[in-house]
Amino acid sequence: PFPYVWDETQAVAKAYGAVCTPDFFGFNRNYELQYRGRFDASKKETAPEGAPRVGVPRGLMFSEYFPLYKAFLTELGFEVVVSDQTNKRIIEMGLDVAIGEPCFPFKVAHGHYMDLIEKGVDIIFAPGIISTEQPNRNLRQAQTCPYLQAAPEVIASSVGVTERGIRHITPRLHFKRGRKHLEKVFAQAAKELGKTPAQGRAALEIGLRALSGFRRACERRGAEVLARTLRLSRRLVEPVLRHPVANGLHHGVRHIRRRTEDFGKTTPETLVSAGRAIVGYDVLPKLPNITAPTLLLLGALDANIPNSEGHLAAVEIPNARLAVFTAGHLVTDDRPAETLRLIREFLA
Repeated sequence: PFPYVWDETQAVAKAYGAVCTPDFFGFNRNYELQYRGRFDASKKETAPEGAPRVGVPRGLMFSEYFPLYKAFLTELGFEVVVSDQTNKRIIEMGLDVAIGEPCFPFKVAHGHYMDLIEKGVDIIFAPGIISTEQPNRNLRQAQTCPYLQAAPEVIASSVGVTERGIRHITPRLHFKRGRKHLEKVFAQAAKELGKTPAQGRAALEIGLRALSGFRRACERRGAEVLARTLRLSRRLVEPVLRHPVANGLHHGVRHIRRRTEDFGKTTPETLVSAGRAIVGYDVLPKLPNITAPTLLLLGALDANIPNSEGHLAAVEIPNARLAVFTAGHLVTDDRPAETLRLIREFLA
């Protein structure tokens, strides 16, 4: 297996963000996944003296592909700088500079750009992901939403990246197009970074190995957690039912901001601190292996999309119950009262 280990320092796990961290996964806080491949994360990575500092914003699809970006950039000899974990300061910075009313994660991503600017990076590396690998054999397309596709350009314009003298490298990635496409795009990215196309292709190889190994390690850990959580019980979700978001759902910008942060971040932490295991969708093992009674909550602008991944997951998981909200993708934030009601009914 690819050499991933448990790391008590959490140094690399903190950089990876939401994937395989306590907030969403139920790890003991002293044990996190760490990458130990060509770059030994037990030792401090040192870039060549005078190497440019390349910033990677910790937002949107950062957690899905950061192992690839990190290995690629490090192999090319750059010092990789990651924005801080999402916190109140970053949220407020993002809300202050975002234009229009996009989704909350898109606004927060602006704050991660601002954090990198404050850190004084020379370059911001922010790929625009147009499509991902095929997540389900029954889906014809795996497109990202328009916000994600346009994120690098929109955010850079809003925060004035180039006006501040910071270079902005934004390769367009169509993962569904396969290896040849990635080689072409990353070779061009390497060229923009002052390296040769050959160096870019070699660095991509290291990056893809890192990404593949990281995903396998996450899935193995997901299987371990799922094996210990054979079925949902009242004890598992009880902290959610007691969460303050269920009380007094007032309207207003300040309350909505607080509610978004609380339910999206504090609730998983509450479950973990209570000793409950949480398995994020990204790290679940293959769906047919899940045999426990399962409640799937799906947010969609159109409640009648039969080929969406949520519907297909419901078909593949025995005894699954699917609840579709005509709301945004952050269902627990948009419709918290209904979410809690469905959980109670499911446990009854």
